[in-house]
Amino acid sequence: MKLLKKQWFAVVVTLVLIAGSVAWSLLRTPAVPAVPAVSGTAAQTDGSGTISDPYIRDEAGILPASAERTIRKWNDRIASYASARVAIFTETSSSGSIGADTAAMFSRMGLSERDMLLGLDVQSHTWYVELGSVANSYADATLQAIFEEGADALLAGTDMQEDADDLYDDLYDWFRDVRFGKQKNSSGRGLLGTLITVIIVVMILRALSGGGRRGRGGGGGRFVSGLFLGSLLSGGSRRSGGMFRGGGFGGRGGFGGGRGGFGG
Repeated sequence: MKLLKKQWFAVVVTLVLIAGSVAWSLLRTPAVPAVPAVSGTAAQTDGSGTISDPYIRDEAGILPASAERTIRKWNDRIASYASARVAIFTETSSSGSIGADTAAMFSRMGLSERDMLLGLDVQSHTWYVELGSVANSYADATLQAIFEEGADALLAGTDMQEDADDLYDDLYDWFRDVRFGKQKNSSGRGLLGTLITVIIVVMILRALSGGGRRGRGGGGGRFVSGLFLGSLLSGGSRRSGGMFRGGGFGGRGGFGGGRGGFGG
């Protein structure tokens, strides 16, 4: 037990615990998946003069090439930041089934659980947004308001390019505001755990220094044991996947448990 009274031993313990706490925090933070590869380029157009893009399905033929280029540009930015995309499809239907059609199209387009799909019915002037399970876990009132304003503007058809630019600009800001997929809470807990460890280590050094002069060697041992226990308990209490939010608007999943959606 005399080893616990040595100052050099306390310094070694300090360095080892700080390094271990930082390494544990980094290992517990999940990596953001890579952006999936897509086919087609912004320079190519299909036979109707619109851009060939796997995330744009303009069956109603209301999106000019300028609007599709704008959507492609913003989707590239969203994908670069969040590994997600906001796809769009349009249809002309009098059945009023835009919600079911959008959900079916989500699967047919091969979208990931990080993606969203905005469906527009130009016949009934209704819209619906289908969310993947990951995107659904971040959905909030701000996201709903963005889609409400953007979808209504696109259905009005005043200036498709400008309206698309406004909608996707707002969506890009939303992805950044909610730190989509960045695991903000997990990193925060890791930094807090490191700070607590440093504070406890300072207490150890002070206790050991005081104990050596007054001959109270037992106190240092109790402090060291407490430090090891505190570090282990702090590390075990962290949970991966820090972002855990409500499950969208009218969605089927609820609390991130599956896909969801909302419309108007």
